Amino acid sequence: MRIGVPAETRAGETRVAMTPETAKKLKAQGHTLLVQSGAGLAASVTDAAYEAVGVEISDAAGALSCELVLKVSAPSAAELKHMKSGAALVGMLNPFDAEGLGQLAAAGLTSFALEAAPRTTRAQSMDVLSSQANIAGYKAVMVASDKYQRFFPMLMTAAGTVKAARVVILGVGVAGLQAIATAKRLGAVIEASDVRPSVKEQVESLGGKFIDVPYETAEEKEAAEGVGGYARPMPASWLERQKVEVAKRVAMADVVLDCTDNFETRHAINLACVQHRKPLVSGSALKMDGQVAVYDIRQTEAPCYACVFPPNQAFEETRCATMGVLAPLVGIIGSLQATEALKVLSGIGASTVGQLVLFNAKFMEWQSLQTHRHVQCPVCSPHRT
Repeated sequence: MRIGVPAETRAGETRVAMTPETAKKLKAQGHTLLVQSGAGLAASVTDAAYEAVGVEISDAAGALSCELVLKVSAPSAAELKHMKSGAALVGMLNPFDAEGLGQLAAAGLTSFALEAAPRTTRAQSMDVLSSQANIAGYKAVMVASDKYQRFFPMLMTAAGTVKAARVVILGVGVAGLQAIATAKRLGAVIEASDVRPSVKEQVESLGGKFIDVPYETAEEKEAAEGVGGYARPMPASWLERQKVEVAKRVAMADVVLDCTDNFETRHAINLACVQHRKPLVSGSALKMDGQVAVYDIRQTEAPCYACVFPPNQAFEETRCATMGVLAPLVGIIGSLQATEALKVLSGIGASTVGQLVLFNAKFMEWQSLQTHRHVQCPVCSPHRT
């Protein structure tokens, strides 16, 4: 079979769909491999490295005209023109993009979206979401440690002792576990929370302390266990106890980062931040869209999270566990949150208080919306001074 690997053309994309190591395995199986010249340069892989394992260096048209095409992102309209009807395409194709899938079908391609591969043991090697989230968790901590105005480890000097940084991580998925491991290696004190009881041992094995909110009913425990590794919405009784535990951690914090994926928890975190007058850096990502905002009621006219997303209004609950999310986008939003948190701590630059910053990864577009305090907000109005 002729297998082609074209260069990625989307802005900011530095990955390549096949490494020389993978090419060597495919070549041993008797396949003919074509890689577009320069396709691996942004990933520090030269054409010579591919040629050394028997790969043919081609132009874009040659790589795209193969029977099987490997890509990181879905092909553009210009690239589709070079692809043959009946060919197979494998890559991260954004299966929630109906328009994009329609274009692939119209071109007569048999397409396999790796994001949609089942999260099972047999398919583990194809689990691109977990692998990319792993990298995102590592990178987020490294960016934060670089920008942080203090030190992660405890340092004992002649001038005195510098206490270790306290890192609280809400949500212990693939990215969260990698963030725990990385922050711990840097010397920070780690606390982490997740609704799933099974992750407690994982947190502790990495040197973190698990923030435990006990389950008091069978309904709570069943919801936490979830399905397929994902938790379901928790009962109100458990959420109330979670608010108490979250408030304890918020009271000790200088700034709070909210990385959760449901409105109940976000409102609980916001309430605790309002009560203890702590700045909140909120971030979220879904499909190929992300957003970041800073809420700080220490500023007279600044809104809180409930001013922008009122708790008494119905919003569609769309979780990344069911709707999917572009893995690198998680790292982008996390890095932006870390940047805003450090600006708040250091007082450097202008924070995004009063703005909702939106990022569309599909088109690499940024948008900033103005947000305003709601004078009758049931959450923050009673706590204004």
